[in-house]
Amino acid sequence: MRVFLAIAAIAAALTTPAVAQTDRGASTRAFVNMCVARAQGMSNPEPTCACGAGVISGRMDDRQYSMMGRFAPHTGNGEAMRAEVRTMLDEGYSADEIRTVGQMLIDLEGPINSACRVLER
Repeated sequence: MRVFLAIAAIAAALTTPAVAQTDRGASTRAFVNMCVARAQGMSNPEPTCACGAGVISGRMDDRQYSMMGRFAPHTGNGEAMRAEVRTMLDEGYSADEIRTVGQMLIDLEGPINSACRVLER
């Protein structure tokens, strides 16, 4: 599923060391915008991407979801992702928190696939 490619890209970037919105809507927009931009071969990726964001939001607390939202715009840009990680570490986020969010994204691949694949077009 194409959403998983986007999630995998975020998760892979998060495994490299290196968070403070509190608005879940902003994080959802960031994820959906990234997912839609990376969707290939889908005529209408928004529902699938929004579904993926919903699954992620349901499993993460506010702080984790905010972190994911800050990483999403940098997916596919290693330099920008590393800069965001450094900024987040400077803001007091721990490397363990960052790795946890990355692992959560990896672990959510199955549940997202189960819930959202039906929406792919």
